[in-house]
Order: sequence, then structure tokens, then C-alpha cells
Amino acid sequence: MDIRTRKGLLNAMAGKVGKRMDALLIPLELLSCVSRTEFSDKKSYIRWKKRQLNMLEEGLVNHPVVGFGESGRKASEMRILLARIEESESFAPSVGELQRIECLRSLREIAIALAERPARGDLTGEVCHWADGYHLNVRLYEKLLSSIFDVLDEGKLTEEVEEILELLKSTWCILGITETIHHTCYAWVLFCQELPLVMFMVDG
Repeated sequence: MDIRTRKGLLNAMAGKVGKRMDALLIPLELLSCVSRTEFSDKKSYIRWKKRQLNMLEEGLVNHPVVGFGESGRKASEMRILLARIEESESFAPSVGELQRIECLRSLREIAIALAERPARGDLTGEVCHWADGYHLNVRLYEKLLSSIFDVLDEGKLTEEVEEILELLKSTWCILGITETIHHTCYAWVLFCQELPLVMFMVDG
């Protein structure tokens, strides 16, 4: 696992000597290098893959600062590919893996194009880092907190919720998260998870 992770990071840094690493494309490299066999069970792999897909979507599609312009179609295509990669787990292993590989190949082209779209007068072709800010950090932390819910049993907390929360503390210094911000994000994630049920009960 560590070897494949290092390989993914090296791929992301390829040709970037003296330049800033394209942090938003790291999840894409990890998805390409790390396979299901690196995990002890399928559930762990699905959670990990979901986190990488979420980071790609937040960093390249959902960030509100820079408009898409002519890249709007690519953003829509990227959402479809992300959904298909996630969907591949529901197929037989051979079929699912083929779909995952094909989608990753297409996703790479689109992700790079979106990362290179100009922002605030930048030249096209220069990889921009318009999403490398605190807004993205908080959104990523929200997505990480979402891993406390069982993806295979919607709405229920995982048995490892305490361990996950403890592990997430290690990201605080990297993402600039304080205890207050953590509690705020945690409350928001729980609220969003329970809101559909509350609305259903109100309508009923």
C-alpha cells in the first residue's frame, strides 16, 4: 500500500521539478495505482475510493470561485464518470474492473483539462490552484467526516466511528482544522445525514 501510494505521488510530481505539485490531481493518481487487493476487505476499499472521488469532485467541480465557461460540458462529464467509477463496485469483478479502468482513462483527460482552466487572468495551460484554500480544506474535512457512516448500510454509523474520529485528528494541522471547526463540521454532517429522515417524518 505504501509503495503504491508513493508511486501515485511520484506520478503526480512527474515533470514538476521546481514547480508546485498539482495537489488536486493526487487522488486521481492514487485511484490509478492503488487496487482492491491492497485492502483487507471490500468495505475498507469502497470507503477509501469514495474519499478520493469526493476530493476530485470538490476540488475540480464544486468549488464556486472560478466559473467553467467552455469547460461546463467537461464538468458534467466528470460527474458522470465519478458516478460510473463508484457504480463499478456493483458489477461482477471482471466487468467492474474493466469499467473502472476505462472511466479512469477518460477521467484523467477531463480532470487535467479542468485543473488547467484559467482563473483571474492566468494563462491557459498553466495549472491553477484556485481551490487550494481554506474553503476546500473545510469541504474535504466534511467529506472525511462522512466516512463515519456505513456506505453499505445507509444512515448507520460504522462500528469504528470512534477510531475514525481519532484518526481524523491527524489531519487537523494539515487542513487547519481547530476543535471548534471540527465540532461545527461534525454537527453539520450529522444534520445533513438525518435531514431526509426528518423531512420524511414531517411530510408523513
